[in-house]
Amino acid sequence: SSVLSHITDMASLDYKQSLLGDAGATTEAPLLPVPDSEYKRDRVESEVGGMTVIDDIVVLSDHRTIAYRLCNYNPHDVNQKTVIYFPGAGFGRTHSPFVGKQGYQLLRTLNVAFITVERPGYGTSTLVSEQKRTLKSYADDIRWICRKHFNFINPVYFMAHSAGVPHLLAVASFYPQLIQQMAIVCPPNPL
Repeated sequence: SSVLSHITDMASLDYKQSLLGDAGATTEAPLLPVPDSEYKRDRVESEVGGMTVIDDIVVLSDHRTIAYRLCNYNPHDVNQKTVIYFPGAGFGRTHSPFVGKQGYQLLRTLNVAFITVERPGYGTSTLVSEQKRTLKSYADDIRWICRKHFNFINPVYFMAHSAGVPHLLAVASFYPQLIQQMAIVCPPNPL
């Protein structure tokens, strides 16, 4: 079976049925284009655990940064499954449940791209003031990453651990059309 099966076996929700039902479908508002001059990428490739990983930092037009790590990502492989991961408290983009030689080999064998996204204030992602930071604003950032940065047309898989879970639930609530399936692992109490 696939890594996606393993992930969804841990703790999965089919967002269409479990969270929203048919009445929960929303219409996605159009994204405003961000001119190339208003954001930049700072891409670094390195070898970690026998796999090439890419750390990327996007600077948005409001000068905030969103950082993430790509493992086993091939934008030209239409058969590759993509999992976007939100780590728990205290962890940035270098945290992944698929670390080390065996974890990376599993991603390769199952042809899964794994993208770990840092939340505001972690690693090189900009800390947003409490007045401006909301779960909705985070969901907006993830929508931008999916639609404008990666140009994902189809929904992808999401996974969140611990304090990353409320952020994933926000994405599911505001932009369910981004999500194929999602897995939540060890959600904080109370949820």
